[in-house]
Amino acid sequence: MSETATDLQKWSNVARREPPDSWLLRAKVATYFIRANDVVCDLGAGAQAIRSLLPPSVGYIPVDCIKEHANTIVIDFNEAFFLPDRSLT
Repeated sequence: MSETATDLQKWSNVARREPPDSWLLRAKVATYFIRANDVVCDLGAGAQAIRSLLPPSVGYIPVDCIKEHANTIVIDFNEAFFLPDRSLT
């Protein structure tokens, strides 16, 4: 594995576990800055912990290096990337 290769197995394991309380607290605090009708691009979405904290009017774009959920856009964070055009979920 090169220095810039992502350990996909590690991140897959992380996404399948319950997030630590510190991550959930950070997600909750982040929601205080989100307005109705905003769109959240969740880089490193994993288990999508922040999604359940968002009001229905907020768009959500999950992005990660692993596909833990069908709606996740999979990218390589070690490379330049662009998000595809698609409707919000």
